[in-house]
Amino acid sequence: MSAEKAVYQFIYSKKDDLLKHVNIFHIRVHLGKTYSEEQLQEALSSLVAQGKIKTNARSDEKGLTSYWVRYDPDKYSIKEDKNGFVTPCSPSHSLQMLNNYMRTDLLQLIHVQIHKFKELQLNQSPLVYLINSLSDVIKLVSKKGQLLMDTVCQNPFHHHPIFDLEPSTDSEHDIKLMRFHLNELKKIQMELDDDL
Repeated sequence: MSAEKAVYQFIYSKKDDLLKHVNIFHIRVHLGKTYSEEQLQEALSSLVAQGKIKTNARSDEKGLTSYWVRYDPDKYSIKEDKNGFVTPCSPSHSLQMLNNYMRTDLLQLIHVQIHKFKELQLNQSPLVYLINSLSDVIKLVSKKGQLLMDTVCQNPFHHHPIFDLEPSTDSEHDIKLMRFHLNELKKIQMELDDDL
């Protein structure tokens, strides 16, 4: 099987999974033993040029350009994003999902923690900052419990800003969403560590 066909099949095999997009790292892990780095890059370039796959044409510091199955990689829909419970391809993608789908202002705590970690740990990656921030916010919410949940406000960045806030229910939703993203980001970190 050609590298192009293998890459195409791999990306589209993820279409119905939570992982609706992949980056070069995912492709390397699954196809790197069969095809060289050069073959994979050529296949991706060819598929993008033919319009068979989409790319956001942006890459992070590690060169992990994302390849999307979406019709438009820069537009999001609730159905495609599964209300935020979609496997993130990068820290910025995860943060975007949290911004769009967290219902409470617990989101602000995440942003505050990210800035704290940036000041304390200057040479870490955005992935590490977000993992540490989510861990800290989840621990804080677990410690403060109902007291914190009763004082939350609505997330002003929610994709549908006009909804009736139910502090307890919406806080529980946000905790689940944060845990989901934390687990997925930890998986990405483990994959990156294994690749080094």
